[in-house]
Amino acid sequence: MQGLGTTTRTVSDGTRKAELGGKEPVLEEHGQRTSRAGDTSTGEAGGGGAPSAYAIDPTWSMPRNKKYEPRLRELMQYVHRCEEPYEKGTTFTREQLLELKPEHIEGWLKMKAYGTDCPDIENGDRPIHARSSSLENSKKSVSFFMPNKYPQWCNGQGNPTKSSLLAEMIKDVKLFEVRGEGSESKAKRQERNVTAAGGTKQKYYRCNHVWKIIKRLINSGHNHHMACNKIHQVYGHDLSVTKIIAALIREKHRYMPFDCHPNLRV
Repeated sequence: MQGLGTTTRTVSDGTRKAELGGKEPVLEEHGQRTSRAGDTSTGEAGGGGAPSAYAIDPTWSMPRNKKYEPRLRELMQYVHRCEEPYEKGTTFTREQLLELKPEHIEGWLKMKAYGTDCPDIENGDRPIHARSSSLENSKKSVSFFMPNKYPQWCNGQGNPTKSSLLAEMIKDVKLFEVRGEGSESKAKRQERNVTAAGGTKQKYYRCNHVWKIIKRLINSGHNHHMACNKIHQVYGHDLSVTKIIAALIREKHRYMPFDCHPNLRV
């Protein structure tokens, strides 16, 4: 075998080079996968890993990438059911990586998204822990280390991250996001944090706009407590801090160019 991507086979009709995992004509019969060259191997989809012909390459070593390696260590910890995470700089062998199947990666991604690798959708499990974009990035990170990086997964060989099983799983997560049942986007989380619940007046300072109004009142002669009380007088003492902040943000646009309620102008 030469390099990572090409292997030379001798067949009855001559010698030819076939790209590793390339689309060589395949015949399916009685559970056997038979090429035109006459070689056979079991061909159960998703099972059995890669054929032994692809598993021996003394020149191959795991590539390094500091950005992607944490995701690979997470995956291998999940697959090997390790209680402790693998240490930084851990190197996995070609044989270990060739044992990975789409089902392994699917279970790991489901764990990241649903909090379990066997989510019960009918009983309300939803992908609230990770966005589909994050799952795509995790899949891309793992793909970088696959010995058979480029071929699609087919008949138990190739790149397991390119299996249709994973594509469908991530597609389902996207559908939940569209329906508002998935993990919030970063922008929505930031917006929610600005108007987050809080029982003290200091929560006003989480929003720059609210702080500007309070600072304006303080500069006009109010102290801190008087400024906060004045805002409560406008919106009502019974209204929660969260709702007051939300109202101030809405009225910033409603009362342009003054950016606040008339009773708060100084």
